Amino acid sequence: MVIIDPMHNLFLGTAKHFLILLKSRGVLSTENLEKINRQMTRIKQHCPEDVGRIPLEFKINDHENLEGLTADQMKNWVICFSIPSLKDKVPGKVFDCWKKFVMACIHLCNRVVTTHDVQRAHDLLVDFCSDVELLFGKDSITPNMHLHGHLLECILDFGPIYSFWLFSFERYNGILGDFQTSNRNIGIEIMRKFTIQSSSFSFFSDLDEGQLKLIDHLRERDSVGSNQIQNSVTIDVYEMYGRSFSPEDPAIGFEGYGTPLLPFKVQTLPFEVFQSLQLYLKRSFGITPENENSFIISNTLAHIFQRYAVGAEIFTSCLYSPKSSNVLTSWQVTNSRGETETDLFPGQILFFFQHKMGISIGSNKKTTINNTFAYIRFYKRVPQGYRHCSWPFDPEIFERKYYLDKFDVDSEDSIVPVQRLICRFVPGVDLLTFVTCPIPRKMIF
Repeated sequence: MVIIDPMHNLFLGTAKHFLILLKSRGVLSTENLEKINRQMTRIKQHCPEDVGRIPLEFKINDHENLEGLTADQMKNWVICFSIPSLKDKVPGKVFDCWKKFVMACIHLCNRVVTTHDVQRAHDLLVDFCSDVELLFGKDSITPNMHLHGHLLECILDFGPIYSFWLFSFERYNGILGDFQTSNRNIGIEIMRKFTIQSSSFSFFSDLDEGQLKLIDHLRERDSVGSNQIQNSVTIDVYEMYGRSFSPEDPAIGFEGYGTPLLPFKVQTLPFEVFQSLQLYLKRSFGITPENENSFIISNTLAHIFQRYAVGAEIFTSCLYSPKSSNVLTSWQVTNSRGETETDLFPGQILFFFQHKMGISIGSNKKTTINNTFAYIRFYKRVPQGYRHCSWPFDPEIFERKYYLDKFDVDSEDSIVPVQRLICRFVPGVDLLTFVTCPIPRKMIF
């Protein structure tokens, strides 16, 4: 069996073909295409650099080709931005059809996938292709759409698509193409440069951090987007990430997870923050008047820091980098029927801090616990009807609008253990409001 490359099959193939199909059939007007371009320009201002490149202009030429977009740009647009971009710009049935393709790509484009994820993606792709045929006719079906039906076999045989798609191959072609040659003995000249570059890796590895800073301009820039080098995490960290979706079994703050990044600053917590922290600790540790003597939570000092790393992903405060400070967290809420459900809330990290508390064990023994928190202010939701959702890529998440410059009042819910940060998001800005565009986590173990 021939291996299908998901990069060309999904993003340079079907994703581009679908947009061209919408334009050629008059489903997506030129005016709405321009609106998408303006919206992507606004989104770019809020997008973290490690997401990679995003398309700023969709331009379909007279030959019905989508010009100048790379596979990485198409992947980012499809997964993160296409649903809010196309909402209210195409008919409902077409929009629902496209959402199936997006959901399939989201299930597939993870560093870690389960057989359930792959089967779900397969079913969604089959439904998507069937809907395209019903909406636009048999002539709209392409060989790439047929090959979608065989991606399941490829993934079951060879693992997640990150292990065999051609992003890294194309990246290296670009590196080789950037080498300056005399256009005579191209192969020999490229190999000479390649040998010199390869030997420089061992040279860099022998230098300490101070020496590396002196020659930092000589080193190749780290890859971002689909080619970003991933730092693996332990299975315990990955399981802790899974618990962030379950407020019924929440992390408290002391569990092993990521790494705070320097510098630290020891200072007294503001009074309002300390009050919220005490309320949070009493609720989380079950502290009551009967057992409060066993807990020491009166420490007002904390280590304040601005960055927190989990594997290759870095969360930041809004003071350090506003673009990486927007996060989604999950909480239990009560619906209109009085039932408890899980819902997602977007917020902005103001700062991180580590706080020490004491717990008495027996009559004479005490132990110290280090809790790590993010202090978050939550965006104010635009009044509208909505249903609750617990998965950040649920299509419902793109239906909710929030004010870009208005926040809820701080409370004990502003104290969030770093273990409960589900993912970062990019605000899909539309003037004064936005929808959340979640960024997939970069987890691998």
